[in-house]
Amino acid sequence: MNFIALFFLCVRMFHFIHSRRIAYLLQRFSRILDERRANPGRKQVIIIDGSATTFIIYFLLDVFFLLYCIWLMLHDNTWTPGFLLLVIA
Repeated sequence: MNFIALFFLCVRMFHFIHSRRIAYLLQRFSRILDERRANPGRKQVIIIDGSATTFIIYFLLDVFFLLYCIWLMLHDNTWTPGFLLLVIA
């Protein structure tokens, strides 16, 4: 079970390393949504490239990390390991 926690911490470190690229993707997606709200009748084609796929994978792994921490807090003898993982992340 300790390897799962180590895996999620490594994912969080890679997320930190790529935070600038992820922030850029979020800005692009917000601009796309603003354009869509301004022109509701116009259709848009969104192409998902490798960086967007990386963002989606990081998001899914963050959700799984949160669920793993909640599972640790509720199904372990003590709530300390799950809480410590959340604080570290």
